[in-house]
Amino acid sequence: MTPVNDQNAPDSLDELKKQKEKLDAEKALLDAEKAKLDSERALAEAKKTLEDTTSNSARKLKELGDQKAIADAQKALSDAQMQSALTKLIGDVKAGPYSGGVEMQPNAGTEEALVLAAHAVNEAAGIVATAVYEALKTLPSKPTIVYIFAAKEFPNFQRLLNYRFRKEMVRQAFFAAGVAKREEESDALAAPALVSAGLDAFSKILGFFRSDSTIGRTEVKLDESLLLFSVAGKLFAKQLEVHLPLVYEPTAQQNAIEQLGKEVADLVDLRSRAAAELRKMSDQMSMLQRGASEVEKPDAGAENPADPKKPNREALLREVTSLKAKTDQLTDVIALYDAFANSLTTPDTNGNVPVSFLVQEYAVDAALKAGNGVLLLRLENTGGGYLVKKNLLTGLFGSMPLYHMGGATVSYLLLAGDRGKILAGDALPIHGGFVRTDKLRETLNGNKR
Repeated sequence: MTPVNDQNAPDSLDELKKQKEKLDAEKALLDAEKAKLDSERALAEAKKTLEDTTSNSARKLKELGDQKAIADAQKALSDAQMQSALTKLIGDVKAGPYSGGVEMQPNAGTEEALVLAAHAVNEAAGIVATAVYEALKTLPSKPTIVYIFAAKEFPNFQRLLNYRFRKEMVRQAFFAAGVAKREEESDALAAPALVSAGLDAFSKILGFFRSDSTIGRTEVKLDESLLLFSVAGKLFAKQLEVHLPLVYEPTAQQNAIEQLGKEVADLVDLRSRAAAELRKMSDQMSMLQRGASEVEKPDAGAENPADPKKPNREALLREVTSLKAKTDQLTDVIALYDAFANSLTTPDTNGNVPVSFLVQEYAVDAALKAGNGVLLLRLENTGGGYLVKKNLLTGLFGSMPLYHMGGATVSYLLLAGDRGKILAGDALPIHGGFVRTDKLRETLNGNKR
C-alpha cells in the first residue's frame, strides 16, 4: 500500500481554493454580462412600444382633424345652399350701413336690479300686510295695535329677566337679614330663629352674584329696515296702529322708566332701613364692648366672688359676638344692593348703559302683555340679473335689448303678544320678471299695492 504524502496535501488544497475563486469570479462576470444584455433588450422593447404608441396617437389625431375638416366643409356647403335658395326667392340683399352691438361694462345694471328688488320687497310687504290684517280680525279681542320687529332683533328679554331675578334676590337678602319681613310671615318670629335662617339664606343668595352679566349691543340693518318700513306703511293704510319699538317709542319708554323707578324705590327704602339698623347695632356693640372692658374678670381663688348683680363680662362678650354676626350680614346685604345698583348704570366696554336696554325691553314686555299683535319680519335675500336680447330690429330701430330683473324672499310670523300663539306666517319668494330698460320707470310706478 502506497503511503500518503502529507506534506503535499496543503499545497493541493490551496490550489483548489484558488481555482474555485477564479471560477466564481468568471461566473459573476458572466452574470453581469447577462444582466446587461437583458437590460438592453428591455430598453429596446420599451422604445419600440413608445414609437408604436406615438405613431397611433398621431394617426388618430390626423383622423380627427380630417373629420373636422369634412364637417366644416359640409356646414359651409349647407349654408351656401340655403343662401342660394333665399337669393332665388327674395333676391340679393346687400349688407347695409346699420349695425349695432351691446357692450356691458362692469357693474352695469346694478342700480336697476336694486330698485327692482326693492319693488319686489314692496310687493311682498303688501301680501304680508293683508295676511296680518285678516289674521287679527279672527281674534275675539280684534286687536288693532301691531308691534313690528326684525326677526333677528326681537328681544329675548334676557336683560329684563336678569334684572327681575337680581332685584328679587336683593329683596330676599334684606328679608333674610331682618330688615323687613315677608307679608305671609308672623310678626312673632323669634329673633334667634330669624338670624339663623337669615344667615343660611343669605349664604345661598350670594352664590347667584359671583359673576356679572355681560350685555351686548343690537344693531338695525338697512336691508331689514326696508322691509319693516314698507310693511308698517301698508298696515297703517289699513287703519291699524303700528309701532316700531326698537326704532322710536317715547311714551312707552317713559312709562317704563317710571315703573322701574317705583320698583327700585322699594329697594332704596330697604337699604336706608338696613343702614339705619346697622348704625344702631354698631353703637350698641361699642357700648357693650366698653362695658365688658370695665368689668373685671372674677378671680376663682378669691374669698369674695364678684357681685352677681353686676354685669357679667362673658355675657357681654357673647352679646357682642351675636351683634357682630348681624352687623356683618347687614354690611354684606348693603354691598349686594350697591353692586346691583351699579350694574344698572355702569357703561359696558362699548359705552352702552345697561339700564337703557332694560327700559327698552321693559316697555316691549308691557306692550305685549296687553294682547297686541307681534309681527316678526325677515328679509331672507335679494337678487337681480340682466338679459341681453338682440335681433335684426335692434340695429334698425335702435331699441335697447337689455332687460333687468330683481327679486326678493321675505318671511314673516304673526304672534299674539300675551300668549305667544302663532296667528299667521309664511315665506314669500317674489320674482319681478325681466323688464326692458325703457319700461323700468313704468313698471316701478305701476302695480302699487
